[in-house]
Amino acid sequence: MNGKMFRALLWKEWRESRLRFLALFCTFHLPLVFFYQAMRMLKGRQHDLFVFQIAAPRNMYATLFYQSAFNMTIGLFLIAFFAASAFSGEYEGNRLFFMFERPVRRGALLAVKWGVYMFEALVAICLSLFTSQLLVYLAYNADGSPVLAIPGEQLAEVLGACLRGAIWLAVLGAGAFGSSFLFAVVFPRWWTGMIAGTITVGTFLLFMYFRIYDWMFWAFTHQPGPAGPPIEKYARLEGGPLLWLLVPALLCYAASHHFLKRKEIR
Repeated sequence: MNGKMFRALLWKEWRESRLRFLALFCTFHLPLVFFYQAMRMLKGRQHDLFVFQIAAPRNMYATLFYQSAFNMTIGLFLIAFFAASAFSGEYEGNRLFFMFERPVRRGALLAVKWGVYMFEALVAICLSLFTSQLLVYLAYNADGSPVLAIPGEQLAEVLGACLRGAIWLAVLGAGAFGSSFLFAVVFPRWWTGMIAGTITVGTFLLFMYFRIYDWMFWAFTHQPGPAGPPIEKYARLEGGPLLWLLVPALLCYAASHHFLKRKEIR
């Protein structure tokens, strides 16, 4: 496959998935809606600004916790739904087998589609950690009041923690994406792939949720200090578990390549 064909495939996948990607990215910010309502309730208590000042830094930690919990539970199902739609356009428009007859290898087609959709899914699940914290910071500092302002040092500290959390979420998201993408290759109907991917993600969370909770949150939530949770203990990076959690995604990619290569042209 030459460079021109590669760019054409990239543009095709981006054009077909960009609206779904935008919807996915916005959906990952649903926890901020609840934070906004809570913030409005607190701001209504004008006589208690000192209490609100104390609560402001802690709310950064709370937003980080709830956004992370949302991403590693509901967010994985959202990624599974997103991956299940990867081949829906080709199947429903009878364009998949037409593409098989073009001068492009099936492995190259799979690699481009996998790469584009995986990149979009991981951007949505990881970047939402950072954008949610930035939006909370801007909300507290928008009016320029020194009483409600959050110091920039704390923002930098929280964003550093977000980087560790994003590594965990990227690995978890890759596994959820890979399993659902595999079913999208095997089944010709997007909803069957979505159901199978949902069952797979649900089974994974059933058996692994508490282990992942320990790695990401236990020390952060169960060892509070005088100034709040110890942010440095959030999302401890464990090399072994991170590498093992990457294995399912790699196996799913290999299986997807196997099934797509042997798919019949009808």
